[in-house]
Amino acid sequence: MDPMGAALAALESLKPGERLNYTATAKKFGVGRDALSRRHRESHLIGYIDRLCERGLPPTKRMIRNFAQEIAHKYVGNRWVDRFLNKHNINIYARWASGMEKERKGADSAFKYALYFELLKRKLKEYKIQPQLIYNIDEKGFLIGKLLKIKRIFTQRSWEERGIKQIIKDRNREWVTIIRCIYANGT
Repeated sequence: MDPMGAALAALESLKPGERLNYTATAKKFGVGRDALSRRHRESHLIGYIDRLCERGLPPTKRMIRNFAQEIAHKYVGNRWVDRFLNKHNINIYARWASGMEKERKGADSAFKYALYFELLKRKLKEYKIQPQLIYNIDEKGFLIGKLLKIKRIFTQRSWEERGIKQIIKDRNREWVTIIRCIYANGT
């Protein structure tokens, strides 16, 4: 392990309540104190972004700038977030996200869909139901007004592994609803 990695591992291994001392740790591992503290803070910021993404709340650039200012206890310039994203472009992505109702987010899972369609297939076979006897009535809601996509920051893990590409939004919106009917055979 390189000296910087070893120093960061030593900082991460501190128990809760143990005093963090960048100067002593940097000296022990032969790395620069400023570089060590910057890397440590950046790794915490990346971890925080990942936890937000796990909750379906990927942050905006402005939010990341505010988080960085809180961590550093000093002003962070307007271009800092862009430089941070470029530096960590392997771990963090800036992507366009669309909104998703929080109830739908909670129900959205490939496992639940697979269970539903397996049950449907079994029941159709069990009761010998023909496609021309199956109807679907569905409603579609449209948001009144304009809903814009928002550029959000995602960690690589949340974007690729968990497929989180939407943000959770509240339900304080007005909707117009259309109800339609269709046969299972497509007519």
